Amino acid sequence: MNEELCQEIVHYLRNQLDEKERITFKKHLNHCATCSEEIKVLQGKGEADESREKGAPPSGMKKRVFHSIHNGQGL
Repeated sequence: MNEELCQEIVHYLRNQLDEKERITFKKHLNHCATCSEEIKVLQGKGEADESREKGAPPSGMKKRVFHSIHNGQGL
């Protein structure tokens, strides 16, 4: 794990890296499980936040609710 590159994760997600820095960070992701996992989590959170802002329910919520009702589990 390269601590210096790990610090660039926010800049990467905000598209604030120049082309060379972006390429370097992408290569880093191939070898750093910590950053790769953090990006998955942060991107997923961003998608969930974006859905809520649009008034849409979180991904999979409708399916979970109907499944719960169908199985008599209630909410």
